[in-house]
Amino acid sequence: MAIKCILNYDKSVLAVKDKSPRHFRAFKKNILKCMEEDCVDWEGKTIPHGLLYVPGPGVCSICVCYHSEPMWCKAIYCDPPYFCKNFRVGERCCEFECLDPPGEDKRYQERQRLRALILSGHSSAAQLTPIGILLLVAISCLV
Repeated sequence: MAIKCILNYDKSVLAVKDKSPRHFRAFKKNILKCMEEDCVDWEGKTIPHGLLYVPGPGVCSICVCYHSEPMWCKAIYCDPPYFCKNFRVGERCCEFECLDPPGEDKRYQERQRLRALILSGHSSAAQLTPIGILLLVAISCLV
């Protein structure tokens, strides 16, 4: 697209008899505008040249918008939630919906117990078991 834009503008410059510095400044400005064309992401949003975006149709890759084209793309990898055996992948990258009934997994039950204890304000370090401390650290990382 950018090259086509430049060529069309170049033809119009050759047809113009005015070769003043002002005309060439306008030419340079338009060339730069042609060179830095925007991209469109998977949601239809306009992304300026040089910024990161998700081009689609897959939502788990991120690219640099380079002259209206996706360049230097990288795949995004995510692990599903550790307490889910069955899950569904959502619309966005790294979005998981747990299909297991809540409370079946022992780690999930312990996590919920610690979460309730923390939210009630009744938690203390003396009450926590070694596994509870690890889960507390994991909970704080998830929040």
